[in-house]
Amino acid sequence: MTDYSSVVEQMDKLVMRGQKFCPEFHQLLSNLRAASNEIGDLRGEAESLRDQNSQLFELTYRGWMKRQAEARKFKRQVGIWRAKAKRLEGKREAS
Repeated sequence: MTDYSSVVEQMDKLVMRGQKFCPEFHQLLSNLRAASNEIGDLRGEAESLRDQNSQLFELTYRGWMKRQAEARKFKRQVGIWRAKAKRLEGKREAS
């Protein structure tokens, strides 16, 4: 990928040194500078969105892991209650 900002900087240096260019070149340089700025802005937005996506994924994953742990805990408790119920039922039948 071409880094347009470096191209714009090089062209600006040539203009500042006094090198003569046609009006179309100056218009092209101006358009290239605007495009370069827009690309920089879009890159910044993309990085921000990437960070937000990463944070949301992490929060979602943590929430999912927490729900999984709770589900294991409840399943274990249900197993304990079932075993206790069977023991009590066995005692009642024996009586």
